[in-house]
Amino acid sequence: MSKTVRTVALFAVLGMAFAGCQKENVSVFPSQMTESETIRVVGYSVDCHNFSVELRGEKAWQEFLENMRLLAQEGHKVAFWNGNGPEQDSVSKETLTYTTSNEKDAKEWCAEKYDLGYKVGMTYDSKTGVYVCVAIK
Repeated sequence: MSKTVRTVALFAVLGMAFAGCQKENVSVFPSQMTESETIRVVGYSVDCHNFSVELRGEKAWQEFLENMRLLAQEGHKVAFWNGNGPEQDSVSKETLTYTTSNEKDAKEWCAEKYDLGYKVGMTYDSKTGVYVCVAIK
């Protein structure tokens, strides 16, 4: 009989231990969120090799833009577009070009055109120190 009591007690203790290890469902209400997070799915290419990335928040977006600028400055041909958007037609309807020697202006112009639905490309001319940004829609 003492073995039965020990066995029942052991199972009771183990049952409580396992119950204590279960995950609790925690609900987060939108009013408790500290920062609204913008999620961007960005398609991009570096020297005609295509990739895709999901960016969460403004900081990730700014880091992405800076990485694209640095790649262009290193001599790579970069482009990026909305990865969730419709495919671009092979015949472009509108092409905009912007040249600047200011890296901040180049990034801001590219980000603005991206937000307007353009596919954006950037190159850098190391001889003149000028960024050439092209937006196609």
